[in-house]
Amino acid sequence: MMKKQTLEQLKATAAAAWEEYKAAEEAAKASGLKSKERYELLKPLRAKADAAHAAAYDASKKFVMNGLNKIIREAAPIRAKIKSDRKAVYKGVPIAA
Repeated sequence: MMKKQTLEQLKATAAAAWEEYKAAEEAAKASGLKSKERYELLKPLRAKADAAHAAAYDASKKFVMNGLNKIIREAAPIRAKIKSDRKAVYKGVPIAA
């Protein structure tokens, strides 16, 4: 199971990679490089930032889905009881309180 600390580390890594990309982009603009040249220069940094963001997104999704699945598993007996009670009412069988 994903630990909250690991998730926060991935988010921090993604944020750092994005800041590195933005700083390099500003430096490239300040140096007067043309758009195509900046694109070629920044492509590896952008790929790194995108990969870090994707990893953080996947970890966040996994963390949330694990939490939701836990809630669903814990509620399964309650849902089964409600379903059996509903069937009993439909068949006219009195439900014990």
